[in-house]
Amino acid sequence: MEGMQNPGFIYIIKSGEVVIESKIQFINKKLNHYGPGDVFGFVSAILQKQHQDTLIASKDCEIIKLSVDGFI
Repeated sequence: MEGMQNPGFIYIIKSGEVVIESKIQFINKKLNHYGPGDVFGFVSAILQKQHQDTLIASKDCEIIKLSVDGFI
């Protein structure tokens, strides 16, 4: 996802886990995981900017994809 334009979508993890691959190195490795209930893509969706990171499923996931309007 890194570098790709976000056309206005926000993602919510319903189940599973994703790992964040980022240019920024996390000192605490627990911070580079998202799990159920976590939301990502919010800032890039609102600003319609490029994604700053790539997320990779480390377990099978169900992801809810909402438009900014649908989220609000």
